[in-house]
Amino acid sequence: MKLLSIFIAFFSFLGLATAQGSQMPVVACSPTGAGVCNFGVAGLVQGNSVTWNWARIYNNNCQEIGGANGVFVNYLPIDITSSLPHVLTLGGLSYSNYNWMAFRYNGWLFNGTPYCKRTTMPGGSVIHTCQKAFNC
Repeated sequence: MKLLSIFIAFFSFLGLATAQGSQMPVVACSPTGAGVCNFGVAGLVQGNSVTWNWARIYNNNCQEIGGANGVFVNYLPIDITSSLPHVLTLGGLSYSNYNWMAFRYNGWLFNGTPYCKRTTMPGGSVIHTCQKAFNC
């Protein structure tokens, strides 16, 4: 927990996050076509695992339209609201199998291997992001 506090303080200093760590430090989205949105998650890499801190829903132009903050793995499933007409339910993330996710939107299940990447931030912290497109 102390490492998470240091991480949040670091990004607050840089202006990339508030004191609560509500801003996702990197965007987990790629532009898509009409009617296709992206769901992205991001977390701090700690050894061989990821502590998931942010989840965001993006429209087809990668504009943020909803999201949630927190360490999700312990509280799944969680509903994530947005400006879309339905709630997205995040049902699966893992500390150790960090290249897998599962969520539901409008009766559809989206699971499996999303597109993931790691970004080294100023100061050396490593952020792991994953994203998956879905019909919205």
